[in-house]
Amino acid sequence: MRLFPAALAIVATLCAGCQADAKDPPLPSFGIDLSHPDNPYLVTPVEGHVGLLDGRQVALPYGSSSGTWGQSGKGAGEDRGIPVGAQIVYYARYDDTFYRLDATFPRALMETLAYRAYPNSESDSSDQPLQPYIDVRQVPDYARQFNRFGMSYYPMRGLVFGFAPEGLVAVWVRYGAQQVQVGTFRAEPVEDDARYADALFSTISVTRAQMRAQRMPSASAQPWLDYQQRYDWAPVFEPPSPDAELYQVITEYFNGEREIMLRPWVGQGIAQSRAVPREMTLYWRSPRGTTLETAARFDWAVLNRLFAAQPDAHALRFVDDGHGGLEVRLGDVAVPTLHLDSARSGFTFKP
Repeated sequence: MRLFPAALAIVATLCAGCQADAKDPPLPSFGIDLSHPDNPYLVTPVEGHVGLLDGRQVALPYGSSSGTWGQSGKGAGEDRGIPVGAQIVYYARYDDTFYRLDATFPRALMETLAYRAYPNSESDSSDQPLQPYIDVRQVPDYARQFNRFGMSYYPMRGLVFGFAPEGLVAVWVRYGAQQVQVGTFRAEPVEDDARYADALFSTISVTRAQMRAQRMPSASAQPWLDYQQRYDWAPVFEPPSPDAELYQVITEYFNGEREIMLRPWVGQGIAQSRAVPREMTLYWRSPRGTTLETAARFDWAVLNRLFAAQPDAHALRFVDDGHGGLEVRLGDVAVPTLHLDSARSGFTFKP
């Protein structure tokens, strides 16, 4: 029911219409996003393309990276095909280095992800149980079933690049507000970069000497490498009484993935390989029938240390705090949070 704030504009622009029904689904249509962890880590491509399964190439959007890790806030362009790799030369201002990325994506994985659709919210046109995702080749009329009165399932709509220091590049596939990681890749420094430097600095007002003076010698890829750590776990809702019900859980992960869990599987507590969560929002009905939302924000080092210390603790538990809200535990250990708050929600859900 609720989308990530940073994704709302992208979703509205790229996913305004439902995918047409077809016995053989068309190739996915996607835009290319260029993101970075924060503005000091901005990079500027000087040339590059995304390679498609059929041999065609898609040019990168014009301009530099933007936004935050995994979310550029732009969503530029739209092309059809299954992306299988990328060749990009880009300039990293923070260390005055040109990098060359030559990435080959896992082909079988990309062919699978290209034909998936993930639900972002309940369906207003169907009472059929939702699934964590569907294969649109097996359910070609999913748009007619689930999206007639508003988008529920979103097909592939974006290929997102994240540029971290030291040539670390992450790639995700975006489905509305859900996002699945393809993998991480390493770009190598370009040793003879005169041609690229001449092309770039002839188009901007800053000289390379001026740019070099602003370098960040301490820039490191280590935090974003650390964020790749995964554990087998699931959120588990333990309400104050059987009259309470969990509607939805939205999770943003430190590794840039985003997940929306809906009924019926949201309450099943099935552990699977997941990264460490950065922020989680639970929508639930209190025993009095009030819709509440509980928002929790975590520190990576603290929560990762707890996961590592309890390899058999597969439940991140949200339990009654005795004051009408929830507190967080991993197994039986209390989890410190940067923010934890429960409040009345303005969103509505099906009975």
